[in-house]
Amino acid sequence: MTKKVEKFTIETDVVNSSVLLGKLLKSEEDLMKSNVILHFHDDDPSYEKFTAGDSNTNCDSLVSQFLKKVFYFTKKFPDNVFFDVTLRGAACLQNVLVDLVRASHSTGILPCKVKDDFSCWTDPFAPNLFCTTVEKECYIKPLLEVISKSLFKLREQMNVGGERYPRIYFIDIVKLDDNNRETSDAVRWVFADIPCGKDAEIGNKFMKFLQQDPAINEINVKIRKEPLIAGLKGFLLKDTTSTVVFNALYNDCLREFGKTREIISKWFVLPQGIVKLETELYLSNVATDLEYFKKFENGGKLVEMLPQPEAEKREFEIKLLKESNDRIVDDIKKNMDKINNAKEKILKNNKLIEEYERNTAVIEDEIKDTKVEYNASTEENIKLNSQLDGLNTKKTETINDIESGQKKIDALLPIIEKLSNFCDNLEKENSEEENERSRIFSKANELNTSGLDLYKKTVEKLENISAKLDSFKVDAMHNKEKSNNAYNITKIENLVEIASKDYFEFLELEKDARKDFSDICSSSENNLLMLKDKINLRETEISKEIEGISMKFNDKVQEKIKSILNNVTDDLDKDLCNFKSKLNEKITSDDMVTLRDIFKSVL
Repeated sequence: MTKKVEKFTIETDVVNSSVLLGKLLKSEEDLMKSNVILHFHDDDPSYEKFTAGDSNTNCDSLVSQFLKKVFYFTKKFPDNVFFDVTLRGAACLQNVLVDLVRASHSTGILPCKVKDDFSCWTDPFAPNLFCTTVEKECYIKPLLEVISKSLFKLREQMNVGGERYPRIYFIDIVKLDDNNRETSDAVRWVFADIPCGKDAEIGNKFMKFLQQDPAINEINVKIRKEPLIAGLKGFLLKDTTSTVVFNALYNDCLREFGKTREIISKWFVLPQGIVKLETELYLSNVATDLEYFKKFENGGKLVEMLPQPEAEKREFEIKLLKESNDRIVDDIKKNMDKINNAKEKILKNNKLIEEYERNTAVIEDEIKDTKVEYNASTEENIKLNSQLDGLNTKKTETINDIESGQKKIDALLPIIEKLSNFCDNLEKENSEEENERSRIFSKANELNTSGLDLYKKTVEKLENISAKLDSFKVDAMHNKEKSNNAYNITKIENLVEIASKDYFEFLELEKDARKDFSDICSSSENNLLMLKDKINLRETEISKEIEGISMKFNDKVQEKIKSILNNVTDDLDKDLCNFKSKLNEKITSDDMVTLRDIFKSVL
């Protein structure tokens, strides 16, 4: 549980102790919290009696009201919870601590002064040699009267005169619980009355010490030397909740109190919490104290500590406490026997424990390996998670794309339906066109057949022309010999060779027609026209050459030559006209136009 840092509580001009206790003790939970209450005051009589009072006013003092609150709150706890409430008080001189309970004994048998080592009085919790048990609320007044009597005797015995010295009161509260007999809770409430101002050297010195804001090492040195600082070490070491009250009427004290308050207001306290006591040890100390005080009981030397009726009641209650203590001791012995039996069982189970430890070591190794695997798995999971995030992102993008594509598909479906209908229409049209194409190919084959027939006829006529030319060549050679070199027959031979060349060029049309049927018609027409032009040109040239011959030919030879040439020319003209007319008929027909378009689209 985390401890809470607190600041010191500071009060001024507090006259009514009940008001102050109302702030400090609001519930039974506040009772079990250690606290230090310091009361700084000047020499005003009302402030002198505020902490412990005197023989007439001790019932209204701060200590008296606190003890009454203690008994009020302890009644609210369950029946199985008991409280031991003890009181001790001391006067803090320069270097001596005087116990205010023991100082009331005129015999001086019990120790009442402590020097040098003040821890024997300040440190131990009750019971100890300086504590007085407050068993009931009716004990409060007699005990405070004893303390007042001790203060009076102290002034007489130690010749302190009018010196006003500080006093401290320890009230220890030990909570005994039957349900938890091993430990008991203990808290301490400290009340300090610190006079300042006139005839208060120790209080003034302590106030100056606080104004210096002392360090821890300075405080520890003074704890061993000065009883007031030893009694207030919980306040000075800042480990106990503390409340500081300043009461003054005079300016000197008010000014000094202001300086002290300015320093204390800056301090912080870290409360240490409840102290745990061993119940068995605590009860044994109670028995030791009872044995110690027994030697004083026979002589009645302790009677003056309490009024006689209370003393008699105390003896009876001590007897009851002894019986209760005996029962508790018996219970403790029984518990110790149980503990010893448990220890024996533990010893018998050592082997099991050792085996368990070995198994634990093996398990720890497995745990280490598991941790390594777990760390590796964690890293792998991190990577997979990152990949998963990426895949989720891609998935989201894909879903978005799918949704976008679906929208596009939905938008394209009507178009696809229209295209499907259009394709069906195209298929019908293609089917019809295919039928039309078959019909056109049929007509094209017919045209090709007729063209080939025409070509064959043309070849036959050309062969006839070639034969006539050969005959003409023979006659020309014969006439050449007869003409006695009067006529230059070489030119005629050249004309014949040119005509033969043109003939063979025309024969190449068959090869071209086989390569490209789409151009056969137009090429044939062009070649025939070219052939006609060439023949006409050669005829004109031959005529000019013949006319240019100076000598006269034999009339028969000239007539024969003219007849041959005229026949050749006439045949070519006729064939060309026939072919051209048929070709024009085919070219201008609708089937031929469609066929050309088909060939163009194919090529």
